Amino acid sequence: MERRQWETLGADRERRRPSQDFTLTVRVLDRLVEECLELFPSSLRCLFGREEQVCLNVGCQEKKKLLSQVFEPYSVRSSEYMITASWAAREAQAQQETCLYQMMCEETPTGQILFRIYEFLKRADCPLRMLGGAVVYARCSEESPDVIRYRYRLHDRKGSYTLPAMRLCTDTKEELQRKGLAFFLPFRYFQKPDQAWEKDKELEEISARMSGIFRSEEAGKRYLDICREVLCGV
Repeated sequence: MERRQWETLGADRERRRPSQDFTLTVRVLDRLVEECLELFPSSLRCLFGREEQVCLNVGCQEKKKLLSQVFEPYSVRSSEYMITASWAAREAQAQQETCLYQMMCEETPTGQILFRIYEFLKRADCPLRMLGGAVVYARCSEESPDVIRYRYRLHDRKGSYTLPAMRLCTDTKEELQRKGLAFFLPFRYFQKPDQAWEKDKELEEISARMSGIFRSEEAGKRYLDICREVLCGV
C-alpha cells in the first residue's frame, strides 16, 4: 500500500476554537500523565526502538499550555509535556542513559487529533541532542497520512523532516497491549465517535488485560476510570 504523506501547512491559516473532543483528549492526557505515567515507558520502548532496554525511572518535568501561541506545524491548538526517563541495558543497569521526551497534543484543521513525541538525549556536559520522533493518532480518518513532513524556521535557516505516524484504530486491543501501548489505549475509542461501544464489555476486557501491570490496585482503578471517561465521552 502506498504510504500517504502530509506536509505541514504553517501557522498562517485560520485557527479555530478547539473541538469538544480535543478538550476531552487534553483532559484525559493530563490524567494519564498525572496518574498513570508508569505506563509511558513501555510505549516509548515501542515507538523509539528501546525493546532491549529497561526503564529505571520516569517523571513529568513540566507541562506547558501552548493554546495561544503561534505554532509552525499545521495544528490549531497544542499542549506540551516534558517527561524524563532513564534507560539501561538489561545486563548492565549501572550504565544509565537519561532522555527527555517532548510530547505535544495537537488538533489539525481537518479534525485529526494526534500526539507528537520527540526523544532527546540529556547529558549534563552537553546540549540536548535529538534522537528521533514519532506521531500517534488519537483520532484519524482514511485520508490521514502514514508519514508527516514538518517544516521549520530557525533564525536564518529553514528546513523539514518527516515523522512516522501510528494509528491506534488499526490495532486491536491485544496488539496495543503486545506493543506496550497501553498508555494510549483509551484514545482508541476516539476513532469512531458514532460507534455504540459496549462500554461494560470493553471495560471488562481492559481490566482483564491490565491485570498485574500496575504497581498497585489503586493505580489500576484510576486507569479504568480514565477509560470509562473516554468511552462515555464526558
